[in-house]
Amino acid sequence: MAAADNIYLSLKICHMYYIEKKSQKEISAELDISRPQISRILAAAWNKNLISVKINNPFENEMRLERELIMRYQLRDALVLKINETNHLSRVEKFGQLAAVNLDSYIADNDRVGILSGFTIGSLIHGITTFNRKNLEIVPLIGNVGALNTEYQANYLARNLASLSGGRNFSFNAPAKLIDIQSKEILKSEPDIASVLELGSKCDVVLFEINGINHPSGSILLRNLSVKDIELLMKLGATASIGISFLDNFGNLIPSEISDLLLGKTIDEMKNAKKIAAAIGKNNVDAIKSAFMGKYVDIFMTDYDTAKALLE
Repeated sequence: MAAADNIYLSLKICHMYYIEKKSQKEISAELDISRPQISRILAAAWNKNLISVKINNPFENEMRLERELIMRYQLRDALVLKINETNHLSRVEKFGQLAAVNLDSYIADNDRVGILSGFTIGSLIHGITTFNRKNLEIVPLIGNVGALNTEYQANYLARNLASLSGGRNFSFNAPAKLIDIQSKEILKSEPDIASVLELGSKCDVVLFEINGINHPSGSILLRNLSVKDIELLMKLGATASIGISFLDNFGNLIPSEISDLLLGKTIDEMKNAKKIAAAIGKNNVDAIKSAFMGKYVDIFMTDYDTAKALLE
């Protein structure tokens, strides 16, 4: 009988190797069986289902949702996190802390990283304690949105991320919303701003959040638009906001007189970058689907409840 066909011997070798943690060399010496034979016996044991693997994975449900999101929406990767807080602001903050641990796995040394304003993206950046990437260039992709919430503005987040990584940040010293198109064109031609806009077109990675038009309080930009502006966007069919870009249900960019007055990079201008999006909240589900439909997301970070809603 071949050694690999001897069930008792196979089980004994499996126990020595997997339970007693002995090396194949040690098993070979004890049983006077060659190392190549030991290797073949272990391989045969797998094929005969003599061995099974049990992974004690506390994140099994989250990982299952990640796989389903990737398959359904053709994403490159997904991260699903379980958040226990019930208050929305606390949920956003906790989400940022947990997601921050994984951010550097999606960014390489020497990458140029574009970043948009936002509470969710801001919480993610604020949640970083260590960032294992070097020589990054961080580019804000939108001007300043209003006078409040400065710690969630793209300029602030760019400085913060550059400091954490020992990299270099650029500044976008202009308002995000202008009073007329002429003012916008004048600013766009200003050398420093033109330079930042050009850099924004050549990012390796882009970080942004997705917000629903019907939930303007969740977005820094939407908070600074008038009720009339929001009503116009909804009338035009907008469901999602990504920076200065507005999308309909099918993921199409919606041109509008509001967009014409906004200064920054639109999401379609960054189509060659790796696009990392974050969004939580069931009220953002339609907006997230719009971004997926438009193929504007490569890597998606969300919470468990939002992931479930996206898959229902």
